Amino acid sequence: MFIQGNLPTNYNIIINGPNNYGGLTAYTPTGTTNFGIDTTRSSLPAGNAAFTNVLSGILLNNLAITSGLITGGYVTTRWILSSTNNSVWTLNTSSLASASNTNYNYTSNSSSATTLNKDIVTAYNAVASNPSAANPVLADGQTFTTNVLSVATAAQAAQIGLQSNAEGYSSNRTIRLEQI
Repeated sequence: MFIQGNLPTNYNIIINGPNNYGGLTAYTPTGTTNFGIDTTRSSLPAGNAAFTNVLSGILLNNLAITSGLITGGYVTTRWILSSTNNSVWTLNTSSLASASNTNYNYTSNSSSATTLNKDIVTAYNAVASNPSAANPVLADGQTFTTNVLSVATAAQAAQIGLQSNAEGYSSNRTIRLEQI
């Protein structure tokens, strides 16, 4: 996207993959913009990633925000903008999963729910730490890590645990995750 003059109040980048993402180029920019990631339309990769040239022609004083934290059901993503020449910016992200956070404990009194949530976190983080690790495509046509990212709230993560209580510790868990 190209813009001249006034910057938008908010610019939320859409990331569809490591080489498929938006960008904003500004000519004689004025004002400030709040940079962010469109979490509803993006598919952030597991682990660490760098997206080059997400902003161009924009100086530090044009940016109201240069870092942030996105929290969801299982995955927390930290992001930061960095620039080597103060006008071309790279977005660096780091996404890891956790079975609990300060707002909600995804484990429950059920050992099968606790095991399921820990297994999901372990599998996600295995891909995050080793991009060549198995990341199978599930029945919905999306990868395992994309489906885990789609669990956007603590309540959704808890529902997976509750579903496992009703279904038992079996392949039904995979079916439930694929349905999310």
